[in-house]
Amino acid sequence: MQKTVVINVVGLSSRLIGEHTPNLQRWMTAGRLATIQPVLPCV
Repeated sequence: MQKTVVINVVGLSSRLIGEHTPNLQRWMTAGRLATIQPVLPCV
């Protein structure tokens, strides 16, 4: 079984991931990032 983690943070974009978010940056550089097109705006 393949596990999936979904992190939903309003306003978080890939350009904000960097030295202050080292764990997310490791995931992103390992190729584990997928983006979606939201169907509703964030509020």
